[in-house]
Amino acid sequence: MTRNLRNLPLSKPLRTTYQYNNMMYTAASYLVETLTKTPYAEFLKEKFWDPLGMTNTYHDYSGVQDAGAEENLATGYSWHVKKEKFIPKKWVNEPEGTGAGSIISCPADYIKWVRSFLQKTGPLSKESQDELVKGRTIIDWDPESQVPLYGHSTYALGWLSESYRGHRIVGHGGSVAGFDSLMRFLPEHEWGIYVIGNSNGADEAGEIIFHWLTDRVLGVKEEDRIDWFKWWKDRKDKAEAEDDEDDMQEWEKELRKQEKKVLGVPIEQIAGHYYDPGYKDLIVEWKDGKLEADCSDRCFGFLIEFEHVSEDVFVALIRDTEDLNVSRVRAEIKIEDGGVKSLGVDFEGRLEKRLIWFQRVD
Repeated sequence: MTRNLRNLPLSKPLRTTYQYNNMMYTAASYLVETLTKTPYAEFLKEKFWDPLGMTNTYHDYSGVQDAGAEENLATGYSWHVKKEKFIPKKWVNEPEGTGAGSIISCPADYIKWVRSFLQKTGPLSKESQDELVKGRTIIDWDPESQVPLYGHSTYALGWLSESYRGHRIVGHGGSVAGFDSLMRFLPEHEWGIYVIGNSNGADEAGEIIFHWLTDRVLGVKEEDRIDWFKWWKDRKDKAEAEDDEDDMQEWEKELRKQEKKVLGVPIEQIAGHYYDPGYKDLIVEWKDGKLEADCSDRCFGFLIEFEHVSEDVFVALIRDTEDLNVSRVRAEIKIEDGGVKSLGVDFEGRLEKRLIWFQRVD
């Protein structure tokens, strides 16, 4: 698992992100721009990166382009299980990650940020640093995913504050298509690490490296050390085995057990232009006997195929553009006056039993 990290040159910037789907940080970045009257990227460079000498760090792909540094970019890869090969990922701008990610950097640069917390140096004051890493919310305990010898984790201001073998660990990890990252440090031991890998799955490699080194930093006896390679590999194998199982959700299983009810309109009439203020356009087309939507123009591109289940309910098969991942979510249509007026898709599983409704605009 470490093979993909072994020969990565430190001068090659790799992509990293933290809590990428947490849009409260996007709101926070907008607040920064509003109060300082300064673009967020300029604020980061002026207040943090320049003082720390992080000369190879940029905000989003556009920042790399503006600096003329595209030749230094590493290529991200995703492993295609069926094809048994790595698929290269294209660089795109990801403005929705502003405040929560969208930072392009390299280990040699980013470790300077970690070192500033270890040594309690600027540009942030000691008081500000302490506030950033102070645990504020207790994270739910999940025995299935719990790493050995960890206590309850708490969430700070964009950081995780954890306990391993009774020692405090602060940090976070992140991932986007083609890249994984891990940043952790032990405040009481003045030791930290930053690992970036240019392939999905490199997060496990980062965890192995971090825990292997941490046991040695803490002076853990050989007989008390955990075989971290085996532990993370077993966890990954278990997750992949579960992914290979029938991924139908309970609602779909139950609906398919019942007598299938006829769709209220000809299925091809569902094709059309739909719109939601937050998710923007959704263009549904009828092609070769299939109802499809091409959403590859998004930052995280994907394709949807709608399969009719019963009456006004569909399964939306969502695939990324490389067909690496497939998910099955609920979709519904609303019919008024003999025509389809709106299309709902469960794009946000955390909103229980609530679909994102796109209104027909054509």
